[in-house]
Formats: sequence, structure tokens, C-alpha cells
Amino acid sequence: MIRPTSERRGHRRFEITCPTVMTDADGAELLRAKTTNLSDGGALLVPALNVLPVGREIHINLRVPRETPNTFMYEDFFSDARIVRHDPVRGDQSSAMAVRFAESLNLNLAV
Repeated sequence: MIRPTSERRGHRRFEITCPTVMTDADGAELLRAKTTNLSDGGALLVPALNVLPVGREIHINLRVPRETPNTFMYEDFFSDARIVRHDPVRGDQSSAMAVRFAESLNLNLAV
């Protein structure tokens, strides 16, 4: 018997690329990455170099692109987060990192 899968995520995900910087508790930069998808509750990140271990707590700075007819800019969001898993990247030898934000963000993302 096939059981229906239920969505465990509490927030809608958007495919959006955002530059991201991860730091430790002292503010020292650990990694730079780009999101492949993003929600108010977390993100999937592809780092430029290595991944951080699952369970690692970090501070994260997301630069969410915003656009109007005459302007392009980034809006910065900051959060504590935890690495919750690693996912393989299709067609690549690297891994992506899934992070969960400590508290939900209000990113105001739209389709």
C-alpha cells in the first residue's frame, strides 16, 4: 500500500538565489553561499567551498533581491540558524546544506 506523503514544512518555498554569509558566534566568517530555495523558515544553500557539519549553529546574513521598475537592491536579513542536513547537488560532486532559522523570518517573498 502506498501512503500519501505529507508536507512537513510549515512555510512555502521559493526558488530564489540570494548571496549568503555564514558566521560563527564571534562574527568570524565561516562560508559564503547562494540559496537555491528559500522560505520564512529556512533555506537550501550551495556553498562556494565546503559544507558545514550537520547540527552546527551559525549566524546567517541573507541578501534578498528586491526590484521595482526603476531600482534593484538587496534587503538584508539576519538570523541564527542550524544546519539540518546535506543534500547532493544534481550533476555535481558537491553538497547543499539545508538550514533552519531559529525563528521564522518575514521575507515577503512572492512568485
